[in-house]
Amino acid sequence: MFGLPNLRRDSRGFTLVELLVVIAIIGILAAVIAPSAFRAIEKSKVSRAVADLRAIGKAAVAYYADVGDFPGSKGHPPNEPLQNGSDPGFVRKPDSSWVTDSGAGYGGNLDAWGGPYLERWTSRHPWGNVYTWNYWLGYPVPGTGMTVSKAGIVTMEDYGRIPRASLEAIDRIMDDGDLSRGYVFYQGQIGSGYLQVVVATQ
Repeated sequence: MFGLPNLRRDSRGFTLVELLVVIAIIGILAAVIAPSAFRAIEKSKVSRAVADLRAIGKAAVAYYADVGDFPGSKGHPPNEPLQNGSDPGFVRKPDSSWVTDSGAGYGGNLDAWGGPYLERWTSRHPWGNVYTWNYWLGYPVPGTGMTVSKAGIVTMEDYGRIPRASLEAIDRIMDDGDLSRGYVFYQGQIGSGYLQVVVATQ
């Protein structure tokens, strides 16, 4: 008669060598997988920022088509404080009491406002700082020698949060890949300034 093998568990557990092998394997996997995961996360942030900027650009063109002018820089109702990152009139209908960062009123025919042009104003970009709307008259496009009569510009505040590779990727997708010139332009030293993106012109 054949006996059954003894199926009792060995109560000794893992040896130190076995634990070290497992830790080494986990470390190797982390070293291989982590950079790819971080690249994928950064790529998705760039894609989201580009989508946000394009949506704001389309909203600005639609607003202009209805009203005949762009919203004012950092525009806001008089009973709200001036702040970067607030809706300038793409979501809420502005009226004649709205003012800009310079204290000027809004231009165009505000009664013709047909919005909302955006479902919501995305105040924060994927790296955690704010998108701010600015409206320039006679905007000199950096490094090109051109001047645009009216420009709707979104600034993405950086201050060290956005990696240079991501700034360059946004520029490549939306302009010419050169952060020192064109419609996508970095203002200030990399890491201590902000990205200016011209999203609409007239």
